[in-house]
Amino acid sequence: MAAQRKDPVLARIQLAAKLGVLRTTKHSRERMGERSVTAEDVREAILTSTRVIEQLDEEKRDEDGEPRVQFRLEGGTDIDGEPLKVVVAEEPRGLRLVTVM
Repeated sequence: MAAQRKDPVLARIQLAAKLGVLRTTKHSRERMGERSVTAEDVREAILTSTRVIEQLDEEKRDEDGEPRVQFRLEGGTDIDGEPLKVVVAEEPRGLRLVTVM
């Protein structure tokens, strides 16, 4: 039986998290505070995620007028082993944390 290959998008996002190139936004910091989520929780959730779902942000557009692409990561857990979903967007220099759930 062949080994299952990791989704290349998920692998790229997890590598960025390992390298520490994750930028938070005001919105994501607010949601983290409301949900008692730490930066370590976010990093752990990204690193343990098993599924990535691409979603379009119709409210925000890129320079070509196209909706920005965001990625919802599922199947991950925080440092206490509790389920934690995160939404990130890729940027030229790393990741932007959009929100946590």
